[in-house]
Amino acid sequence: MSIVCLYHILEKMVAVNTFETVEVRCSEGTNIRATILIEAIPPTTEVGTSQPSPQNTTDSIAANATALQAVTPDFDFLAPPLDKPIQITAAVVTLMYTLTKMGVQEKTADVPRSYFDPGPRWDASIIFPSEGPIRTRPPYMEYRWAIETIGQVMGFFQQRRRFANMYGRVIVDGVVLDEFLFQNGKPWDAEAPGNAGVATS
Repeated sequence: MSIVCLYHILEKMVAVNTFETVEVRCSEGTNIRATILIEAIPPTTEVGTSQPSPQNTTDSIAANATALQAVTPDFDFLAPPLDKPIQITAAVVTLMYTLTKMGVQEKTADVPRSYFDPGPRWDASIIFPSEGPIRTRPPYMEYRWAIETIGQVMGFFQQRRRFANMYGRVIVDGVVLDEFLFQNGKPWDAEAPGNAGVATS
């Protein structure tokens, strides 16, 4: 209960880009199940490992100001025999970990070929096996779009009432920017969307 509550707190903080001290009571009906205190930390000046490419500078800012910027991801489970279940706690922790790592990056920085592995205790990972197609005009594959997309994965699991290997497409204004894989297992075990390649970044 508390870990699901924590996930939703983190998801909200990342979505509004505000991290501050907060005390939250997690309840089920009229029963308080947990109280979570998140302490404020000093603003970070750390720059992400991925820097905005030249295409994401002046022309990108001007164009994005007028874009619709509608994020409409596409999710689905992998087909058998790759549709292995993901343990719920591992899924929540992996989503929290991924949103946290993405949340400290520059929002308009390009998302590189990468993976997110919360550690040996949790047998799940999220992989972006490629850098997506090269684009000459917005929208570009930026962290803000990846964050909004990953933030909707829990809703997909809950709606389908199932936690299992799945893939997703990051879609902004109807344009497919990239794909990712959420799987039971570690990045080096990954089958990329479409069963093409291994993510080892």
